[in-house]
Amino acid sequence: MISIGLSKEGILDYESFDEKPVHIIFAVAAGENQQKEYLRIMAKIVLILKSKIKREKLLSATTINEIYEIFKEV
Repeated sequence: MISIGLSKEGILDYESFDEKPVHIIFAVAAGENQQKEYLRIMAKIVLILKSKIKREKLLSATTINEIYEIFKEV
């Protein structure tokens, strides 16, 4: 299960490492025997976050289907 929090304005008091506002938060939950699925999801998250274009698409998404399509692209 994945939960995604998006904030266009950014969360200022999140205590990020670089002290900048946080715009995207992911929470990933997996069962004991789901290591492969967990790693696959984490790899997709990393690929999305490394791409400025994909980050911007994610922040501008207004539906769960748009977010799902971004994950399908990677």
